[in-house]
Amino acid sequence: MKRFIIFAVLVLALTLGFGVYYYEGSLPVNAQDTDKQTFVVPKGASVNSIINKLAAEDLIRNRIVFFLKVKQLGIEKDIQAGSYRLSPSMSAEQIATALTQGTN
Repeated sequence: MKRFIIFAVLVLALTLGFGVYYYEGSLPVNAQDTDKQTFVVPKGASVNSIINKLAAEDLIRNRIVFFLKVKQLGIEKDIQAGSYRLSPSMSAEQIATALTQGTN
């Protein structure tokens, strides 16, 4: 019985920890910075290269969470090449969705 309780507490702690990690990684980099910047997705770019570029330009908080968000939304094949106006005040989901809307 003790092992079960320890296991249950461990699973609960890990689940809670991942939930906080995922939530924090989904938040905007800077909610106060509404300045738009141009972000270009080259033709034929992989999801990983796009994620690395988003992170390098400080548009996303966490590469892993952004990748999971793209997978969760099922839009990895829908990301389009083009030029986008993105802001650090956008959440991971907003950025991921924007990248499927074509050039804007």
